Amino acid sequence: MERKTQHDFDQELLDLYDSYAHGLIERREFLAKAGKFAVG
Repeated sequence: MERKTQHDFDQELLDLYDSYAHGLIERREFLAKAGKFAVG
């Protein structure tokens, strides 16, 4: 399995994770907003 790079992810998702990682948003908000990127 090949490792994914930043180019494999939507920029909005990367920005969202950055906000979470730097404590600007809580985990619950991160998960709620990141849910739209989930593929089932």
